[in-house]
Amino acid sequence: MHGKAVSLIYSWLILTFWLALPTQAAERDNLNIGVAKKGWAPFELVENGQPSGYLVDYMELVAKQADISINWHLVKDRAALLQAAQSGEHDLITYGAKVDKYRDNFVFGKEILPRYITAFKNEAKQGQFNLDTIANWVVASPKDYQTTRLLQQRYPEIKIYETLNVSDSIVAVASGQADIAFADLAVGQDALGRGFFSNIVIEPAPGYVKDLFLPIHILYNNALPAALIDRLETAREQISPGEVTKLQDKWRLKANFNGLSLTDEELTWIASAPPIKIPAYTDLDPFSFEKDGKVVGFTMDYIQLLSKKTGLKFEVVKGHEWTEHVLMAQGRHLDILHMVRRREDLAQFMTFSTSYLTSSPMVLYSREEQQEISSIEQLKGLTLAVTRDYIEQRYISEHYPEQQLLLVDSTGEGLNAVLKGDADYYLCGATTCDTYIYQNFLSNLAVTGHLGIEALSKTQAVKMAVRSDWPILTAIIDKAILSVTPNELKQLKDKWLTRVSRERLVIESLTKEEEAWIRNNRRLAFSSPLKAAPFGFITDDEELGGIAYDILRRFQQQYDIDIHLVKYNSWPNTLNALIDGSVDFIPTMDVTPERKKHMLFTDPIIDINFAVFGMLDKPIVDDLTDMKNLRIGMTKGSGIAEQLQTDYPHLRLISYGNLQDKILALAEGEVDVIIENPLTIEYQTTLLDLEGIVEVAPTPYKLEIAIGVHPSKPELVSLLNKTLASISDQQMTLIIDKWSHLRVVEKKDWLSILSWVIGTAVILLTTVLLFSYFKRRQTLQVLKRTSDNLKNAQRVAKLGSFAINQENMLLELSSEAAKMLGVAKGKTLSRTQYVQMIAEQDRADYVQALNQALNTGLLNQEYRLITGTGEKWLNEIAELSFDPQGKLVSGAATIQDISLFKASEAEVLENQAELRNLTSKLLSVQEEERKRVARDLHDDLSQRLAVIAIDAGTLLHKVEDDSVKGTLQKIKQDLVRIAEDTHSLSRRLHPSILDDLGLIDALRSEIDNFQKREQIRVDFFHSAKGFQADKDVALVLFRIVQEGLRNIAKYSEASKAVVSINLVKDLLILQVQDDGMGFDVVEAKRSPGLGLQSMMERARLINAELEIVSVENKGTTIELQVPLEQSQQAD
Repeated sequence: MHGKAVSLIYSWLILTFWLALPTQAAERDNLNIGVAKKGWAPFELVENGQPSGYLVDYMELVAKQADISINWHLVKDRAALLQAAQSGEHDLITYGAKVDKYRDNFVFGKEILPRYITAFKNEAKQGQFNLDTIANWVVASPKDYQTTRLLQQRYPEIKIYETLNVSDSIVAVASGQADIAFADLAVGQDALGRGFFSNIVIEPAPGYVKDLFLPIHILYNNALPAALIDRLETAREQISPGEVTKLQDKWRLKANFNGLSLTDEELTWIASAPPIKIPAYTDLDPFSFEKDGKVVGFTMDYIQLLSKKTGLKFEVVKGHEWTEHVLMAQGRHLDILHMVRRREDLAQFMTFSTSYLTSSPMVLYSREEQQEISSIEQLKGLTLAVTRDYIEQRYISEHYPEQQLLLVDSTGEGLNAVLKGDADYYLCGATTCDTYIYQNFLSNLAVTGHLGIEALSKTQAVKMAVRSDWPILTAIIDKAILSVTPNELKQLKDKWLTRVSRERLVIESLTKEEEAWIRNNRRLAFSSPLKAAPFGFITDDEELGGIAYDILRRFQQQYDIDIHLVKYNSWPNTLNALIDGSVDFIPTMDVTPERKKHMLFTDPIIDINFAVFGMLDKPIVDDLTDMKNLRIGMTKGSGIAEQLQTDYPHLRLISYGNLQDKILALAEGEVDVIIENPLTIEYQTTLLDLEGIVEVAPTPYKLEIAIGVHPSKPELVSLLNKTLASISDQQMTLIIDKWSHLRVVEKKDWLSILSWVIGTAVILLTTVLLFSYFKRRQTLQVLKRTSDNLKNAQRVAKLGSFAINQENMLLELSSEAAKMLGVAKGKTLSRTQYVQMIAEQDRADYVQALNQALNTGLLNQEYRLITGTGEKWLNEIAELSFDPQGKLVSGAATIQDISLFKASEAEVLENQAELRNLTSKLLSVQEEERKRVARDLHDDLSQRLAVIAIDAGTLLHKVEDDSVKGTLQKIKQDLVRIAEDTHSLSRRLHPSILDDLGLIDALRSEIDNFQKREQIRVDFFHSAKGFQADKDVALVLFRIVQEGLRNIAKYSEASKAVVSINLVKDLLILQVQDDGMGFDVVEAKRSPGLGLQSMMERARLINAELEIVSVENKGTTIELQVPLEQSQQAD
């Protein structure tokens, strides 16, 4: 009986436990849900480290309705998401299809999303995707998707290009790796909206493809209580359709999205906000670049659109490079950096917006003849150009330090480095480089692979980095980005990402770089084949003829560049002249792979196939394989001859010095056939009056006639391409027709010509004599007016002139010269008399310059002259002529009164001295303020923090609750860290150790701290034992070392550095050296940053000389030389 009672009680307890379980589970107040970092935008994604997307917002709405909270967890990818849900770590997955692999572990909720399946096709792919043509298509599809497996199973002949997600599939289609991708309309449009893709068209997906995409459901972990699942599903049903529509509008799941809802706080902030400062990028075509003095492009228009939507005012800051932009943003001189990818160094002081674009793949650009690259290991021994301080440069420098890099500051600099041979490849975003090449009319460049580095090959989200102390601005920018409609985005892409016609680009103004290049290259040399009509040849008058003549005439008219012909006696000599740089270009020549290795080419002028020509009465051949036993005439050194020798070594080629000799050889039976282009044959047979030469067979070879340019002048290729683009197809046809059918007129007998010339001359002479009398008076009047104008111009410019005879006397003084010297106009002065008029302090320098002029023939000297009206400054410029024995014959000179200029110069020097004095005071005040703040931090804040930390430690021992103890322990540790950071900040603001222990020990302490903080080895040497630096000198030396080390850590990528202080004679010499990548010192000094400016000003304060020497990839040396009298020397 007792046993039965125990059994009944036990059964009752078990029953009660099981009945209680659902109730307890149903009463749970939180859910654990995962979000994959590589998500499914816009349905589910991670933005700025937080879960985001339509499904995230939807589930929060469901949770609110069900009175439950959600703990969101970020995981790597979809696979990690499934694993966490299957193991019970997460309670559900927000999206999934009803497939067998999920049935064992999940319960399916009701359908959560409608699906609109669409095809995203590369516009270059012709035809329709259907069952008949399926084998001809490459389909991009995510590798782990059910749809991908079904496509492979049902259509085994299809070619699948596997990707990680839908976004990568869209990129694969845009880059040509695949032809088409299928995806939900919203997902595909999101990828397009964030990318630079203008070559993708959206089409309806075939029905048999749509059937592969199953409805989307919530996947509940099957261990989740049924009551909780019912509770969530009921909450879903209670959400109003209006709330769902609002969410769909927010995430642009519908085409009519156009909302921007700002809070009262955000509107108030906008009303009082200053102009938002953004940088001007001038070389990121087509996103941000300079044109006609303005910064324009896709991103600039996008920012204007955000301004229109929000009411924010933006101010564009010009004149800086990327590295300066980062420093300016850190110093809050810029509020937003646009076109950025997430970087940890920026994240320290900037907050990233939601993504508004996706960067295009980074690929390699090189000369067309370079080998294809698929791995960075293939670049061993080659030079890779990368943009300075970009993510790619930092990554390669860190992970592949042995790779030889050429750091460039712009897209144009990188591409030109490849064209000039300074670099073998340039790593660049496909869209940016393609646009730059197209809009700047570059040739000879091609995409030749990639680095094979996954971290650099993936597309990345492009965002705006907003200053972190303005979180409200980040929120406003995010809302504005999300409010941009697909139609607005399409309009921007149509404007900037669709190639405009080259005719439109030609008529636009020259870039600043092109204008500068033209100014420095006003005279160019070219050569031409002697007889290559109708393309280019040299006439009997040794002038250029042919199609090349008309093209170069237009080129000269467009750019006002002087070009002159250099003639060579053979085509090989002409070609070698271009290769070695004796001439700058050859206006018409055929393009071959071998020649591309040695020179650059413009876009083709003519594109036509070679053909085989023979005599009408000879046997007909079908192609080159039938010509094994025939004699084939070729022009020596021609491109087609080089190609035939390579491809058909068995052919019997007979070379001739020029084209006419080759054609005559065919007519006279010396050869059986010749290979040439039809245009040349038509011209030459007409010229030579030959008949019976006919085309007998085609060839696979194409003749491309282009302008060959020496590799040192890629800018010339761009200008010539613009000239070619300005010639319409109709105009080019007329030019070709004109020179192909030009009739040759023989010269008449020279006696007839001479008679005609004499008769014409007599008539002209008579006419001239009749008018000469009447014109003489008019000419004299013009000369008088010219003389008066010259005198007036000299008076206004305060410029006089005089002549110099063989005895070095000054004569023929102009009116203005006589007035300046205070003598009569007709007076003659000896050189000795003139020297006596010069102020005594300038006399010796003038005599020395005059003696040098008697050797060089040129004098240019400034001096003071004493006249009856006082002292004045003159500038004398003279040019002397000598006989073969070196004796003076004559000379001409001008003198200009520059007194006003000298007075202004003195005023500028005075102002500069005053500015230096103010700078000195400013630095002194700055140091005093730093000292005061450092003292306050150390004496007050540090002590108070220490007291709080002690109190926290005391309290820690009094409490028993473990969770409270843990919190107090963390607070104590945080307080200690803050105290240490405060102490470190105090020391950086003002090194009190400098006052306490002196310069050497202070530097040693600073260097030790730097090594611990930055993990860069620094060696410190000094030979200044017994030397005690003056207080001001010591502070300058310390600050320059501090700034030098800071720059090494931030920019140089050095592995070690050396700091040394030495006494050399009467100088104290400080050196800071590193083995980093170096920089352009001249360019840096033109527009110095705050650090360099500070070092220069501090050096001036103690009358020291600061010298910076830097060599790219070989490091930098900062040297400060301080005179010992500026400091105190101890015994």
